[in-house]
Amino acid sequence: MLAWHEQTPWLDMKLGVQAIVPLVMFLLTVLYLLLKERVQNKLTAFYGIALCVTGMVVFNIGLSYGLAKLGGQSGGLAPAACTSLDMVENSPLYPYEFGIFIALAFAWLLGFGATLAEPALNALCAMLENLTNGAFKKTMLMDSVALAWPAASAWGS
Repeated sequence: MLAWHEQTPWLDMKLGVQAIVPLVMFLLTVLYLLLKERVQNKLTAFYGIALCVTGMVVFNIGLSYGLAKLGGQSGGLAPAACTSLDMVENSPLYPYEFGIFIALAFAWLLGFGATLAEPALNALCAMLENLTNGAFKKTMLMDSVALAWPAASAWGS
């Protein structure tokens, strides 16, 4: 059995602190020892670090108790929509082939949207459009990557 602090949001709070504080300590060490600089406005820096830690804690809690639970429930129930059950009238909800198509289409749409929302891809495409004086359009490049990426990742490429 897990300890109380491993069953409650305390674990997510601990993980949020562990994600931010070591990085801050490393950056402060580099600032003081290597660059021989001081923090200009300590109150503002402390406030920013506190907001980062708070944001990471809230993100971890939301991910653990919201999105992960929702994904687990959805993924656990999805195969039942294509399963034939003898005791259920008009079973399955969708024929097997159609259910597979729905699942693949949904996964492809999620991959397409996630690819378009990727900040690094946005920056790369904007830079490429700028470097080529508009010969490569940002939207054309992003759309082609977004169209190809879910298909390539579905086939394991």
